[in-house]
Amino acid sequence: MYLKVRDDSSLFKSSDLLSELNGQKINDVIDLRFYLQEENEVLIIREGKEHQVSANLESIKRLNFFQEVPKVKKCSNSCVFCFIDQLPQNLRDSLYFKDDDWRLSFLTGNFVTLTNLEAEERERIVKQRISPLYVSVHAVDKKVRQKLGFNKIDNAIDNLRFLDNSGINTHLQVVLCPGINDNSVLEQTLDKLRKLKNVKSVGIVPVGLTKYHKEDLSLFNKPKASALIDFICKEQQRSYESKGYNWIYCADEFYLLAGEEIPNAAYYDDFSQLENGIGLVRKFLDGFNKGELYAKESYVIVTGADFAPVLRESLRPKNEKGHFKVKAIENEFFGSKITVAGLLTATDIINQVKEKKLPVLIPDIMVNDEQLFLDNVSFAQVKKKIPSAYLVPSKAEGFIEWLNNFSN
Repeated sequence: MYLKVRDDSSLFKSSDLLSELNGQKINDVIDLRFYLQEENEVLIIREGKEHQVSANLESIKRLNFFQEVPKVKKCSNSCVFCFIDQLPQNLRDSLYFKDDDWRLSFLTGNFVTLTNLEAEERERIVKQRISPLYVSVHAVDKKVRQKLGFNKIDNAIDNLRFLDNSGINTHLQVVLCPGINDNSVLEQTLDKLRKLKNVKSVGIVPVGLTKYHKEDLSLFNKPKASALIDFICKEQQRSYESKGYNWIYCADEFYLLAGEEIPNAAYYDDFSQLENGIGLVRKFLDGFNKGELYAKESYVIVTGADFAPVLRESLRPKNEKGHFKVKAIENEFFGSKITVAGLLTATDIINQVKEKKLPVLIPDIMVNDEQLFLDNVSFAQVKKKIPSAYLVPSKAEGFIEWLNNFSN
């Protein structure tokens, strides 16, 4: 496993492979960061032969100068709620790959299970201070974990304790499945996790089920969501007394499902679980309320069923002339039980948006960097069906700026 030079420079040629840095074997970009010095001796492989190159810090500090060619670790579990296992056929290949690589956890915030973490990797994480890591726990009881689908050789909790005792910070998530790892099981899980001194946050998120789901699982309903919120509030009080902050947080979906008010910003502390869908709505509301929105024409704003009522209410004070029409798209592609905006597809948008003469605003959270929706339809293809469609920033400040510039 090597790092590959992407572009030619005065010292390196494209396709050079970085083998060693200052006498240390380089496997990935994390090694590169750890062993980088002011003056560096670099061993490269060029056309099959080794070459020694002397390079200063600035010559190789630009991480985008290197293109990593790793073998990403694949998840070895068969979790009953795994969203990837609930996907239909014939989507792009990358959507079916279940990564479980601690390097991606550190670099991009991906959640990993630690079930396939080997002793050598544990030592490396500690040696190089790879922190924080993002870890899916779901439960600490072994029988419950097996019921959830963790593999039989499951030493994840031992690995978590080892990393915690070694000073590695973690942010954890629990995907909550009613009747399996909630109620007393969740209470036990939190009691165990609270004793780990370097667990910095715990996010509680609801299981999501597509129409392709084959397991016997149920979803949260309004009463169960309300009961969970009450329980977590009590757990937060315990955490605040011992840690000085809330520590545990409910996903936005629970509040939307329960019909309860989204907590204020203080609830989320440093928003450490933001990428887990915890605090996104509050961030949007606060950003939206601060901005001035100007509109000279009418618009259709596309979103998911969960967020549509929130967006309508946010727009109400700014929508006296009725310029904004919020269109809640039903997720027919994955099934109506999937209600978040980020999992909407181009097919459903095309089929359900009727006001095609008005500007149709589609949040960019629905596409990847290549502007592809989950159903592998590009935004360019959407434009052919809806010429008035525009991709707009999902964050409130960016959305307001985009719309005001468009209106001018």
